[in-house]
Amino acid sequence: MLAEFVLIISMTAPLETWEYKGHFMNCNQAIIWQQMHYPKAKATRCLLQKYIALPKATKKRTYDVRDGKNGKRLK
Repeated sequence: MLAEFVLIISMTAPLETWEYKGHFMNCNQAIIWQQMHYPKAKATRCLLQKYIALPKATKKRTYDVRDGKNGKRLK
């Protein structure tokens, strides 16, 4: 599984704090996962990993949201 898309969300308004939530195969899966787990998020961003700089200490979390897996964490 090549998970290259990163989901970040903000639970506050104004949008001051963004939280890393995981890596996904595409943005559609990321948004479905967000809607299942964080329906009250104020904002979301799905970004291609190669264009952003995550902090080095970030522990990669990869999710699979296909075939009714309900966002099963793979790593």
